Amino acid sequence: MARSFFKVGFIILLVGCGRPPTPSKAKLSQSEACPLYFSAENLCARVDWVEEPQDNQAMAYTVRFFDPASGPVEPKAKVDSFVQMVCCKSILFPKVVALELGKYSASGPLFVAGTWDVFVRLGSEDQVVQVIVP
Repeated sequence: MARSFFKVGFIILLVGCGRPPTPSKAKLSQSEACPLYFSAENLCARVDWVEEPQDNQAMAYTVRFFDPASGPVEPKAKVDSFVQMVCCKSILFPKVVALELGKYSASGPLFVAGTWDVFVRLGSEDQVVQVIVP
């Protein structure tokens, strides 16, 4: 029985919930000044794509933490990230690695066409941006 659930879940993940996205390019819903705000540390962050997300392509993005007045800042709390497909709630966990002061890379699993929420976690606080993968 567990195999049946796994097969169904895998098929849903592969077909991207059966709905092609409307936009032709992936878009992030972020404001410019402070795209993601983490109140516990009074820090901003932004997500930047290494390559534009596309169907059947490994995800690769960076997360940069900063203070708008002083620039890059290293967060005190643990940094993590995960992505969740909006329609079926499938969750994927990219590998998160520190690169330099306040900058982290997240990479790994394959995207499939559909709408995804990209969660950035700082300690126990989550912020999210949405991406539509064509």
